[in-house]
Amino acid sequence: MKKHQKASGLSESKQALLQVLAKARSTIRWFSQDLEYLISDNEEVYRLLLDFCKANPKARLEILLHDPKALAGRGHRIINLAQRLTTAIKIKHTNEDSVKSNPASFVVVDNRHVFWKPVASLWEGQLQLEAPLIAKTWANIFTEAWEISVPDSQLRQLNI
Repeated sequence: MKKHQKASGLSESKQALLQVLAKARSTIRWFSQDLEYLISDNEEVYRLLLDFCKANPKARLEILLHDPKALAGRGHRIINLAQRLTTAIKIKHTNEDSVKSNPASFVVVDNRHVFWKPVASLWEGQLQLEAPLIAKTWANIFTEAWEISVPDSQLRQLNI
């Protein structure tokens, strides 16, 4: 498995997402428009996240969504999982300034691995494994956005 890969198109992006999520041991931080619905609303991602949350009682999946309402109408397995595992999974709605200052979408795993798309709406991205300096940069962006974002109780309560 290469430590650095470009992902182009839906299929490669899905494989990159699966690879980065499979590395998770303690934390996943996901900054996204809609959880990359086309590549993440499937059994493989659901299983990886479920196993991650169950394997470590201190496991944390933190999700920042730019547009939670986009998921409300169509449902998503990760949202269903979040409704079941409220201690391990936290979802917040991003502050509008965070979205304007960062059009990317990214997943940071254990501050060591990252998959990011410079433009959230495009299926072009980079997978960096065992890259703590790059992951830390993205993790810092996430932390700054997390601190000024608000919990999304709407998705927690919807039966989607």
